Amino acid sequence: RNPTSQSEYAPIPARRELPPLCHMCGKELTSEEHINREIRFDQAKLEQVATILSAKGHNNVALLGKAGTGKTALVSALAAEVAGGRYKTLMGRRIVEIDIDRLLNNVHTPAERGTRLANLLTEAERERIILFIDEGHRLYGSGESNSLANIMKPFLTRDKLQVILATTLNEYNCFIAQDPAFRRRFEAVIHKEPNADETLEILKYVIRKRHPDVTAEDEAMKELVSLGRRYVLDRNNPDKSLALLDTVVAWEANRFG
Repeated sequence: RNPTSQSEYAPIPARRELPPLCHMCGKELTSEEHINREIRFDQAKLEQVATILSAKGHNNVALLGKAGTGKTALVSALAAEVAGGRYKTLMGRRIVEIDIDRLLNNVHTPAERGTRLANLLTEAERERIILFIDEGHRLYGSGESNSLANIMKPFLTRDKLQVILATTLNEYNCFIAQDPAFRRRFEAVIHKEPNADETLEILKYVIRKRHPDVTAEDEAMKELVSLGRRYVLDRNNPDKSLALLDTVVAWEANRFG
């Protein structure tokens, strides 16, 4: 029942300033300043995540996939859709990406760390902000009993806080899966590496948005994807193909302007 054209989307209300801690250690992905329109994603995957977030309970998401497969980009694409009013149950909601390093900056004791995180989560609850934490396994630190994950558990139990975590499947199994009380609050969404055809479609979309003055033939784009899959073995698509695309465009620009 969602509208299908941009003109049918309901306008979003005027946005309030982020609360202090969210502003200090995060950025609002649903704000005009940070909305990324260079991302192309399967609508079915966006619908899956949006449906989980719209549920009354068990409405937190754990995005699992290899590094470079676009987990963070998926959340950015979701934020753009939410800001545009696509999902009625998420209308007016804000998604804020939290930087754990900035959150713990100048915090010297476990008590201070716990207080700061609790205050951040209280802000998110009060303002109905959806928190996005990349590399979510870092919430466990070195496995200490007063880890950030343990401090977060009581807030998740109240079903007022909503969180999106992104991590790899290996790190999920090593940390989050070993903590049943934390794990059952999250619905796992597997984010697979796109195949060659899907990567090609992503590149075609990105080059139109990111490099509108560049013309690229389909055969050249196919060759770029093929070479990346054959020779760049320490990274995953679409990250490595996008990096190759930007490198080729920069190289051509320096040669021919």
